[in-house]
Amino acid sequence: MITPLHKLNPATKATTGLPANALVPNTSQALKVRRATPVALICTRMLTLPLACIALWFHGQFGLVVSVGIMLATWFWMDAIGHALPVKLSSQNGIKQASYGEMILLNHQQVQVPSTDLKTTRVFWLVAAVSGLCALMAAYFNQPILLGSSILVYWASRCAFWMRMANLFQRMQNAHPLYRFWSVEAQNDNAPRRTQRRSA
Repeated sequence: MITPLHKLNPATKATTGLPANALVPNTSQALKVRRATPVALICTRMLTLPLACIALWFHGQFGLVVSVGIMLATWFWMDAIGHALPVKLSSQNGIKQASYGEMILLNHQQVQVPSTDLKTTRVFWLVAAVSGLCALMAAYFNQPILLGSSILVYWASRCAFWMRMANLFQRMQNAHPLYRFWSVEAQNDNAPRRTQRRSA
């Protein structure tokens, strides 16, 4: 069943009547969207640094080569799991919106974003990089206080970054037809009829 135009929600109406190539990023007239971080990978990467630090912590018992090998293997498998998990979330979910926001940020050369967002995200990335490096050094030298505080700072910077990305999507979702299309929820108009048939 085709939903009449007057019954569509506002988000759907925003994309109604647009050319087909306006919603497909591979065409010459469309926005060339760079891939963002998968939703599951956002979560697994929060665990990657602590697990890598645990592997590096025991380099005195296992040897530096073995510990570094375990650390790199952990990094690889957590990254692979994050890409492989088929996590499906609503477009209203904060993590999903954060992923959309990152795509908007990565495409800032095609669709301009506020300069404050660019500067703020660079600061978050710098803090995450420095705190992550400090955590690895603390794990190598077996400094528990520095290790714990560095991981907390790393987590805080990453959470702040993703919250900023979700906020960016909420502010920029009407800046391009493709951005509006991301927030459209699929409507199954046949669901009530199927329910009635089963009950009959």
